[in-house]
Amino acid sequence: SRRVLAAGALLILAGLGLSATWIGGTRSIEHGPVPPVPANAAQLPNLVLVNWDTVRADMLPLYGGRGLETPQLDRLAQDSVVFDQMVAVAPITGPSHASLLTGVMPPTHGLRSNGDTRMTTTIPTLAQDLRAHGYDTAAFVASFPVRGQFGFDRGFRVYDDRLGAEGVADRMVDFQP
Repeated sequence: SRRVLAAGALLILAGLGLSATWIGGTRSIEHGPVPPVPANAAQLPNLVLVNWDTVRADMLPLYGGRGLETPQLDRLAQDSVVFDQMVAVAPITGPSHASLLTGVMPPTHGLRSNGDTRMTTTIPTLAQDLRAHGYDTAAFVASFPVRGQFGFDRGFRVYDDRLGAEGVADRMVDFQP
């Protein structure tokens, strides 16, 4: 059993044969049943996308930096693909994350600012594509600009966007193969 502390703007889980149990809270948006496990599930990887907004790479040990202690993130990175040449398409959270999850620029997905626009429903999201291919999807977010009300919950079976006193800082996910 592995435990990962979910901290940051966006944590997306997509799993085949991986169950996740919330520890310390139950409120989340449930969007339908778990999709059937495809015949080739053993060949497909489990996916975890950790996106931490507004942190400099030179502060993270994962990237050789100093300043923050992130032991859970460091352990996760040891057995993961880590991207170290990422460039944001927009200087603000919502549009940048929408592009990450849709693969298109802000004028196409429709989210151009934080908190007052929504992503268009005509552009598929990464979570929708994963669900269509048999993945069970969940997201745990800790930033207002990526709340479900702006369209970020599309494609996720579980989308937990509690903030404030109920935020993810004290929530953990227990992964069991």
